Amino acid sequence: MSYTADGRHGRSMVISEERYNAYIAINTERYYQDKLGSDRTDGVKRSVGDYTTMMQYYQTKLVEAWTNNPGDTQALEVMRKIAGIAVHCMEDHGSIERYTPIDSEGKLINP
Repeated sequence: MSYTADGRHGRSMVISEERYNAYIAINTERYYQDKLGSDRTDGVKRSVGDYTTMMQYYQTKLVEAWTNNPGDTQALEVMRKIAGIAVHCMEDHGSIERYTPIDSEGKLINP
């Protein structure tokens, strides 16, 4: 199964089921982050640097989770958290869409 999404440049993109599921997982993480109580967040808008520091902290947790647990489940839980933090940053500070020039056959021009 695949899904179609439209970018800001008016180009439709086919999204695989795996990517769609990844986006859903990130969305559930963002929902969770938005529901955190005042004991976990003070409601202040964070800087890009603040988000970068949080992602770096959780990158260390990601390595620990992957190293110290059998399988990938624990690491993927932390990966979802990092992706949610990145999305939160872009929600607060804007997102820059990558323009991908493609030819008439759908191949990348000058990769």
